Amino acid sequence: MPSGSWSDDAAQQPGERQLVVVTGGSSGIGLACAERFRADGAEVVVLDLAHPDNPVDTTDHNAVEAAFAALPRTPDVLVNAAGIGAARSCSTWRRTSGSASSPPSASGSASTPWPPARSIRR
Repeated sequence: MPSGSWSDDAAQQPGERQLVVVTGGSSGIGLACAERFRADGAEVVVLDLAHPDNPVDTTDHNAVEAAFAALPRTPDVLVNAAGIGAARSCSTWRRTSGSASSPPSASGSASTPWPPARSIRR
C-alpha cells in the first residue's frame, strides 16, 4: 500500500475498496478528507445537505439512518466533519452547536450495527 494510504479494514473483502462516509463532505475539512480518501482509492459517500447528488440533513437522525441503511455494507471509515459557521446570536449559536453535535451522534449510531442478541443462561 502506498505511503500515506489508509490501511485495510477487517470488514473489507479481498480486493474490495474501503467504504468511507464523510459527513459535511461538500466543503472545507470534509471535502478535503473526501478528496484524499478518493485519491487513495476508497469509495466515498458524502452526507451533506449541500451535496448536489444526494442531499442529507445530518442533523436529522432519521435521514442519517436512512442514508446508512442504503449503503452496500458497514463503512470501513466514518469522518464526522459536518458543521456550520460562527454564531452571532443565541438562535444562531443553537443552530451552530446543533449542527456540530448531531451528526457525530446520528452517524456514529447509524454506522455501527448493534451486535446480535444473545441469550444468557445461568
